[in-house]
Amino acid sequence: MNPNKLWTSSLEAVRNLYICTKTGLSSGQRCRLCLAPSAEALCKACLSDLPWLPTAERIKRRAFGQEMAAFSYEFPLNALIVSAKYQGGTGLCRLLGDLAARSLGSPGPPVDCLVPVPMPWPRVLRRGYNHADEIALGFANSWKLPLRHDLLKRSGWQPPQRGSSRRERKNRLGAAFTGDAGVAGCAVMLVDDVSTTGSTLEACARALQKAGAARVDAVVVARTA
Repeated sequence: MNPNKLWTSSLEAVRNLYICTKTGLSSGQRCRLCLAPSAEALCKACLSDLPWLPTAERIKRRAFGQEMAAFSYEFPLNALIVSAKYQGGTGLCRLLGDLAARSLGSPGPPVDCLVPVPMPWPRVLRRGYNHADEIALGFANSWKLPLRHDLLKRSGWQPPQRGSSRRERKNRLGAAFTGDAGVAGCAVMLVDDVSTTGSTLEACARALQKAGAARVDAVVVARTA
């Protein structure tokens, strides 16, 4: 696709999502991407256009365990995630979690609970919510698993990881997370929106393992190439 056309399409998709949020058209009557009349949040055409990952690419090995993803972080899925994170899209976050959970089918090995990746509190205050919490709720509802916010804490403040190298991310996140003793013996699945280098998930997993987690895996909505 022509890069200029892709950029224009991305801006148009985000604009449509913003219109949906502001006008209430996202209440199930119109598609969140194209605004066409739709009984579902996404019409069939837009749903089929999402960059679904092939089955063979959905599970990736990480240092801590396995990471599952349903989508590739490409257009138009990236526009949905941007809107969910920055435009008050709590319902959209849950939709993304539900779509990914249904597509993946199951969390794989038995899981005791889902643990969303904590966000620095200044950003939570600014946005009014942690998108990972809302995405995890979509997974939890679909997979019928308990959601635990008390097993992993984030301390201090770290700048956004977007655009940082793997080494920079690892250094910044080294002491950012603390696992709670209540995780001892539990099989935990971390939840986040997008996996890039995997550094955030690895830092979270180390904190949970240090606190005694029996196993840590992760699930994300999308993974970068």
